[in-house]
Amino acid sequence: MTELFRTWAEIDIDALLQNFDAIKARVGNKKITAVVKANAYGHGAVNIAKALRDRADGFAVATLEEAIELRQSGCEKDIMILSPVQKKQFGHCVRYDLLPVIFSTEAAHELALAAKKQKKTARAYLAVDTGMSRIGVDCGKNGVLEAKEILAVKNLKIEGVVSHFACADTADDSITQSQNENLHAFLNQLSQDVTLPETVSISNSAAIIDYSEKYDMVRAGIALYGMYPSEHVSKENLPLRPVLSLKTKISQIKTVPAGTGISYGHTFVTSKPTRVATLCAGYADGIPIALSNAGRVIIGGKYANIIGRVCMDQMMVDISSVDGVKVGDTATIIGRQGGALITAEEIAALASTINYDVVCRLDFRVPRVYVKDGKIVDVFSYIGNEIY
Repeated sequence: MTELFRTWAEIDIDALLQNFDAIKARVGNKKITAVVKANAYGHGAVNIAKALRDRADGFAVATLEEAIELRQSGCEKDIMILSPVQKKQFGHCVRYDLLPVIFSTEAAHELALAAKKQKKTARAYLAVDTGMSRIGVDCGKNGVLEAKEILAVKNLKIEGVVSHFACADTADDSITQSQNENLHAFLNQLSQDVTLPETVSISNSAAIIDYSEKYDMVRAGIALYGMYPSEHVSKENLPLRPVLSLKTKISQIKTVPAGTGISYGHTFVTSKPTRVATLCAGYADGIPIALSNAGRVIIGGKYANIIGRVCMDQMMVDISSVDGVKVGDTATIIGRQGGALITAEEIAALASTINYDVVCRLDFRVPRVYVKDGKIVDVFSYIGNEIY
């Protein structure tokens, strides 16, 4: 089937399940919420959720739209919305039984009112700012008072308390320890007057790898997809397999003489006769333009350097040292081919960014091909699968 594709992302379901099981072994009896925001970090939220439906205790997204897409796809597990939801969207949260994060009494009343109109009880998580300085009630006295008022709102059930580590992926753990202490103190104060919600969660992938805390739910994001949050985490604590490979096809091969300019601006000029392969992928497919004259791909199990500027839909590589290449052959942009490997981390370093950004930027027009036990089990394309 891949003969039909121009450029595609290949998603290894076996690697995904192995990563989840490794996380489960690491956290023991804690609940695991699988984070599938940003289209599951570029891997395809609907299909990732389907693959994890018998393993994950729930899912987390960033927006109402992402949550509704997941619910409409048949997901029956709890779906947490990690970023603030607009008040006018609260009715949809109730209708689809979604769990937004809230951190103000005003929002709590608005959500409860939306539920009352539908003759239902709303559900939500209470967000607490322990040191990320992003969203959440304050950890001090005022925040505790606000939390008590939120918990007292009728027609609203607060399922849990959530916070987020800011520096768990750095070498210095002092801020992480401080956030743990802040959350503990907040919960201790709050529990003196009210019954705490059943669930408390603060650990992200970095914390799963490097820390052990007593709370009962973790939120696994980047680690699910076989990538580490940074080079500072203890990788030996959690062996992972990359889930995504990015591949494209060769559309043309030509030999050009010395002195030939390649691509826009002729930022690369050949110094000798050069065999050039044109590939069917560019920055509109998610390839960082920073790979121009800097990155590489794998063809025939060998590395081929990107030459010239990466175009919107195409890019050129030097295949002078790769024998037997023909039009229609596959070039691997991310992943393994033969004994050669290019990781998202390698691309991130060249683009002065992080691995999260590399996979999240993969464009909607790139089909996702899901492979299990060496066989294609599903294909997802935003324009429909009938052309495949």
